[in-house]
Amino acid sequence: MSLHIYLDRKDIPEGLSLIRENDVFFNGMTCLQNDKATCKILHDIDGAVYNSKDTIIGKKRSLGALNKSYLSTGAKTILNIKEHPDKCFSLLECGNNVLKLLHLLTEGHAFLDGRICISGKRFPCDIEFGGKIYTDFIEFTGGVITAMNGEE
Repeated sequence: MSLHIYLDRKDIPEGLSLIRENDVFFNGMTCLQNDKATCKILHDIDGAVYNSKDTIIGKKRSLGALNKSYLSTGAKTILNIKEHPDKCFSLLECGNNVLKLLHLLTEGHAFLDGRICISGKRFPCDIEFGGKIYTDFIEFTGGVITAMNGEE
């Protein structure tokens, strides 16, 4: 399976739930995993470290373990996509620091809401967009820009 990205709501397959309230969904439905991708997401987005399925150690290490609800909306969103590949999550509240980590995901669904990040770096990825599979993140971002401009 690939990470499927949609620019238009009408392209989201019928029956696939679109989640727009990423914070609420994450806080109630998503557990943290102690794996390489989760640890990179926590570190790169929030400067946090995995502690347990429900807790992190934040930037201020002296505070000790914090509930996962203290993560940013961006971190919550990409972790929602990672852990719930049967749902589609809006990326509207995600900044470039989140969008450039999409290459870490190998499955799931995301609604891009017409925004794009150019990372400037080549990363392998497994993203399906516009009926094409992208295995290079720079090629994917170019494909999105082309689609946003209405080019073929």
